[in-house]
Amino acid sequence: MGKGKKKAGGVTSGAGGVRDQKAVRAAVETMVNDAVQLQDSASDLPGPQALVALQAAAAKYREALARLPRHAEAAYNLATCLSEQADSDLNPGMREQMALLSESRSLLESVIEADTSGRGATTALAHHALGNVICAVVEVLEDQCPTTQCADGSVGCPSAAARKEDLSLACRHFEASVSITKRLQNQRGEAEEVLIHWGDALSSMMQIVMDDGATAGRSSGEHPSPPPPSSLVQEALGLCSDACSKYSEALASETSSGGSDTDILRLKAGTVVNFLDWALPEALPQQAPNDVGFSVEEILAAGEQAVQALLALDDSNVDGMLTKADLCRLRARTSMLSGASVEEEGARREESVAWFARAVAGFPQDAGVLTAAGEGLLEYGRRSMALYQEVAVSLVGQSPYGCGSAPGPAAPHVEGMRMSAIARLQEAGRLLSEACSFDVSDANSSYNAACAFALAGDPGTCFRALSEYCRRLTLAAGGSSGKREAARRSLREAGSDVDLEGVRRAPWFVDLLRGTDAALVGSGSLG
Repeated sequence: MGKGKKKAGGVTSGAGGVRDQKAVRAAVETMVNDAVQLQDSASDLPGPQALVALQAAAAKYREALARLPRHAEAAYNLATCLSEQADSDLNPGMREQMALLSESRSLLESVIEADTSGRGATTALAHHALGNVICAVVEVLEDQCPTTQCADGSVGCPSAAARKEDLSLACRHFEASVSITKRLQNQRGEAEEVLIHWGDALSSMMQIVMDDGATAGRSSGEHPSPPPPSSLVQEALGLCSDACSKYSEALASETSSGGSDTDILRLKAGTVVNFLDWALPEALPQQAPNDVGFSVEEILAAGEQAVQALLALDDSNVDGMLTKADLCRLRARTSMLSGASVEEEGARREESVAWFARAVAGFPQDAGVLTAAGEGLLEYGRRSMALYQEVAVSLVGQSPYGCGSAPGPAAPHVEGMRMSAIARLQEAGRLLSEACSFDVSDANSSYNAACAFALAGDPGTCFRALSEYCRRLTLAAGGSSGKREAARRSLREAGSDVDLEGVRRAPWFVDLLRGTDAALVGSGSLG
């Protein structure tokens, strides 16, 4: 190796030149192999040591490229090493992350351009890695770039259209990688991972579309938000179907194993739940309650098949239990929207509650499990309370037990409906509050707990939960003007949330929101 180093820059023509060139290549291969070992070791080290190992590996790759600038493996490995350094778990700042990812992208593009045949194994890997780097850039911008709410309700920096365009480019690189890999007999196993990442990118595009719809609903001023526009539903549905198709292709891969199958099935079922949770209204809309603009059964069946296979592999899988609970909950929504009997809808909701309870029993200190179960019960409680009010109004003729009307013969049954709804809402609030005790950064669960207690007619506990939400919201905003503005927007939405209707006129409610706003921006005005 020492001899090769001395002759790295001395490649000449003739026999001596050939010998020198071989020596240089041998030295470079040694450097690359040493760097690979360092890079591989990083995955088993804690953060600080992992970063040191990755930086040392990168230095060796750079040295190799200084000797042989067109060494494809060194360039590819350096690119992956840099993208690993950009991982948020290693705590780089946003500028450093973007710089690392930018250099990684340039290196990978150079590897692809250098292969004039476009069919090499390293080229396939480079397309895959480049797709991942582009996805990582989008994620960094979404997670760390301060966002501002424009007057029309849209979100600036980065735009949804730009992020979707970037993810579309990533998908084209994944497609190129799969195409090359399938032609290489000894590389077919790589296609499975590419297909998974391709599905993830499509799922991320779907999320951007859904976020656009949520933003449009929020800016409309309606509470709760209206159903998303049919054009967005169709776009998101197409992306959901495409993502599920890629996950299915990965499952069909010759190298797919039980362990990887579990992850793929979880991703597929989760994508279905994510889409349906957004596309299916939680409450009956005013017009055309049985028309949601797409075939619910087809996409719901895809999710149910995936979760059934997931639980067959591991019946104690927490993601499987939670997803099963969510799919039962969404089945209940379809029953509601199709005009099925209340008994049929209720049976679906009880099945959902049973799966949530099973997950909580197995993972009683998992904040994510408690949050999911609490949110599921909150939806059930909202629906139960709405049914109670519907029945009570039809019996009393006005508001439930309102204006001196005497309860009719069915009053005990109606009161039973009310008490059942309250019990579900109280349990939802308890689970959500408990989730907060295991995740100090979670503000949303505190807010949802406050909503549950308000709907249950428990203003004292609602006040405590909402106070905790405001405290966490203020802490999370920190010194970022974008985050402070987002927090102010959340307070304005809380001020008109129908779930909090029962406490909105309480002096403590007004004081709490105004005081929090003042702490955020130095003004008591919520306008």
